[in-house]
Amino acid sequence: MLRRLLALDGQAGYLWVRLVARKGTLFRRDNLSFDDVPNPGQALETLEELDLIHRGIPWADRLTMLRVPELKSMLREQGLPVSGRRQLLVERLLATPMSDRVGIWGVSGGALIRRLERVWFRSGWRDRSSLLLERIGQVQWVDHAITEPVPAFACRRDWQDFESAVSGTETPGALLTAIESAVPRGSAFMGLDPRPKRVRQLIEQLRELERAGETQTCVQGYQALLDAGTRRPGAIVQRLAQCLGKLEQPASGAELCLAWRDRVAPEHQPALERAGRRLAKKAGVGWAPMAPLRKAHERDLVLEMQPGRPRPRWGPELEPIEAAVQRHCTGQRVLQAENGLWTTLFGLLFFDLFWMPVAGMLPVPGMDGPLDLGSPVFVAHRAQSFQKRLRELTGGKGAEILAKHHAQGAGAQIRGVIWGLADLTVLQEVVRGAGAGLVPIMERLGLEGWSARRGLPDLVFLPGTPGVVAGALPSKLNGDLLCVEVKGPTDSLRDGQAVWHDRMLRAGLRVEIWRVRARTNGGC
Repeated sequence: MLRRLLALDGQAGYLWVRLVARKGTLFRRDNLSFDDVPNPGQALETLEELDLIHRGIPWADRLTMLRVPELKSMLREQGLPVSGRRQLLVERLLATPMSDRVGIWGVSGGALIRRLERVWFRSGWRDRSSLLLERIGQVQWVDHAITEPVPAFACRRDWQDFESAVSGTETPGALLTAIESAVPRGSAFMGLDPRPKRVRQLIEQLRELERAGETQTCVQGYQALLDAGTRRPGAIVQRLAQCLGKLEQPASGAELCLAWRDRVAPEHQPALERAGRRLAKKAGVGWAPMAPLRKAHERDLVLEMQPGRPRPRWGPELEPIEAAVQRHCTGQRVLQAENGLWTTLFGLLFFDLFWMPVAGMLPVPGMDGPLDLGSPVFVAHRAQSFQKRLRELTGGKGAEILAKHHAQGAGAQIRGVIWGLADLTVLQEVVRGAGAGLVPIMERLGLEGWSARRGLPDLVFLPGTPGVVAGALPSKLNGDLLCVEVKGPTDSLRDGQAVWHDRMLRAGLRVEIWRVRARTNGGC
């Protein structure tokens, strides 16, 4: 099949690409009208000879492609009634099969192409559109050396197992069996590993059972998941502990939280601390508290609010809350950052590490980063280079490195990098203003992967001229680099945000939480 596809050219090639990209596998001869296929009849003959299209369409499927007047015409020829809805017309014709006068074909190879795209991109979701955008000059890729690829699947059975996991139709028992029996796969298969997908599906199904009151079943399921081992067990431990509490086993739940508290991702630790403390109190047993997180300074800000869905609008311009806050700041420049600023800095500061020839991590051209990017093994595969780069950032070379890599990768697709977010000079100001405080942020993104980026502050005030925040208390900004998390009246601080604030404060960065309140009719 692949050899036949590669041999396609001219009108037949253009037509097959159009057909395989359409929704559904069936098409009508009289619906083919394309400027680059002036002779569709000849193109169809070529595709049929290569077995890339076929006429072996079941009669029932052919009828779905016919219009109601065509169905009635066929019934009249048979002397059958033509009244009734479409479904009734189809049922009458199904009892009297006829020849295909319209010309209906099916496309061969569509499923094969989708599978090959998964293997090429090493992902369950990417498609050929990125390659087409590159061809017309809208997308640029880094020209990197191809590393020896590792086969994505050992056999057809493994391939089918992945597709079964993607379908999301497996029962809890089948999911758990597949998770327990799965052979661990390396970082080269992150996008094609069925195990994480099944873990997520099983957690969702266990949550449904929790809501249905089947707590004992959930305890067994969560415990089995922990025993099987997962990459990020924090949420599983929390659910298991809470289920144990519902079964009047609070001491066991508290013990579980304490045993796992320091072994889960940082953003899950506060939740286990709260759950464990609560269960320990209920059981009447002692609890060893974790070190408290450092809290960011808070500032109050009053703005006009217009209620709306899904979110209210703020200020005279009726903007999202972050934009309205920026408009009230004068003097000191501000950048709406969220996690995009920090992933952009990571992608540029560690640009050369992305394209190091690590075996199996860059198996095809047109990649926006290595396959292990966003996983803990990214650092493990480049340990010496990664630690050297952190030392360079500590030594104040960040702005220089940024400029070099910005020039090398300008405009290319690099995972995490948002080119339109800010120009080079602004990015360099952030790097200089953060100083050594930038290192813990970059280190965590490298070690924990992209999942750690959630919770980074909304705004970054650039170092420079001191500013003023109209309607705030206090209102003055001193001109230093300042990271700000904006919270509306009903927003609460998430654990992931609190953990980032603690880490950034310990690194010497200034972090604040701005609590925005709505101005009432009385002006307060």
